[in-house]
Amino acid sequence: MTENDRVKMVRKSPEISLSMEKFGQRLGVGKSTISSIESGTNAITSQMRRSICREFHVSETWLETGEGEMFDKDEDFSLDQFLKDHDADQLEVQIVKAYFELPADMRRHLIASFKENLAREQSSSIGPLDDIDATTEEVRQQLIAEKKARAESSASSTDGRQGDQGNDITA
Repeated sequence: MTENDRVKMVRKSPEISLSMEKFGQRLGVGKSTISSIESGTNAITSQMRRSICREFHVSETWLETGEGEMFDKDEDFSLDQFLKDHDADQLEVQIVKAYFELPADMRRHLIASFKENLAREQSSSIGPLDDIDATTEEVRQQLIAEKKARAESSASSTDGRQGDQGNDITA
């Protein structure tokens, strides 16, 4: 297997999985350059080798010789890099951020609900959108209840400091 073949393996690997055009964009070259490299028409320059290794965390030894692992394993996982590698659009990034901004117990509840809905979906004719709507409504109701509880807690702590002044907070 040639170094050119290994470039194609990197591009098509599950970790990267990019078209020639998108792979080239990340490296600052066009689709035709990637095509020429992968087909063996053009040799890989040392600058291109370094760019591939840096951009996609590929082992330079593996790319040159085929020895060792394809990817450098000493890299820490980066969610930003993962989203970039998978061409996440702005909405997808916002969804991921919103999920991780939820309290941990709420995330656990969402995961449990999602698993339950998947199990139900496999054993019934209810469509997945119905399950998502039900889960969304359940989470919405929980958030409303938590907001109300915080407001009541805040009201009672305020009442305790200021004495009974008849403050009434409604949710």
